[in-house]
Amino acid sequence: MAITNAEVTLLNGMNPASQRSALGTELQNTQNAVEGVARGTYTATGADEVAGTLDIITGLTTVVGFVVQIYRAGILLTAYDVTEATGTLTIATNGTDYVVTEDDVINYIAY
Repeated sequence: MAITNAEVTLLNGMNPASQRSALGTELQNTQNAVEGVARGTYTATGADEVAGTLDIITGLTTVVGFVVQIYRAGILLTAYDVTEATGTLTIATNGTDYVVTEDDVINYIAY
């Protein structure tokens, strides 16, 4: 739930400590920063393996950067391709280094 500007004003004036720290403003700024981050875990399916690619829709309209880690059988893989377009991370087979495989576990953070 977003903190409205009216609530910011009330929080800022709540008591001497919140007045000195601009508590409402700080809470609203923190909330806005967090809302610009998407994170999660996706497990590749058999259909992803057959397609050789998978898309993770982050829900963000603009992505400034991202971090992706792929694990297979509990081991971190190091050679894979990830691209981003309009808030969607795409992980694809890249020849001999990485092939999308069912049960690959993909952890991601996009911001």
